[in-house]
Amino acid sequence: MSALSLMSFTKSIHNDVGFVHRCHPERSEGSPGFTLVEILLAVAVLGIIVVIVYGSLWAVTRTVGDARERMELYQTARGLLWRMSGELSSAFVSEEMDFVAVKSDKPNSTDTCRLSFSSTTGGFGQDGKDIGRIEYYLSEGILYKVVDGKTFPVVKDVDSFSLRYFDGAQWRENWDSKPGGKLPETVEMNLELEGEIFSTAVSIPLAEGAGVGVVR
Repeated sequence: MSALSLMSFTKSIHNDVGFVHRCHPERSEGSPGFTLVEILLAVAVLGIIVVIVYGSLWAVTRTVGDARERMELYQTARGLLWRMSGELSSAFVSEEMDFVAVKSDKPNSTDTCRLSFSSTTGGFGQDGKDIGRIEYYLSEGILYKVVDGKTFPVVKDVDSFSLRYFDGAQWRENWDSKPGGKLPETVEMNLELEGEIFSTAVSIPLAEGAGVGVVR
């Protein structure tokens, strides 16, 4: 091999080694990377973020659930008082149909009050008649309704249920229309559910000197 050919071969090998070195550079000591401490720190930060996000979502979900339960509670209470107001506003008395309300005076009695009256509210009377006999009473935390002898629960988990009757001069806790055949001018209803008290007062048009019902 001539000296010129040897020099050309040596130069070719040198160029090939340089190309390989450029394609596969060795990692220097100062090149960027992740240490074990950095990885653990990143995992910890990510865990904190996940906990915060989960806590926020749980709080929002709980708030929405509480608001829904509260709305259902108000709808139940207001719906009951509205229905009773309609029935009482159509109440009447006759020789055969009286208006009787009794409050229990026993300290440990589960039957705190009982109201029985006749109403012209349509759609529930016997034989399709518009006149029906209605009774409400509270027993062991459940408010029951009796319509023409048929009993069914209306509201459960009742903390208290009380009624008062205005005769034109004073409020009474009991009422009996039999002696004078008279209806109360106004009936006040107080219903307590889960610590919330709902109240309304309704006048009875057929009572003498009936006032205007007040809802609050």
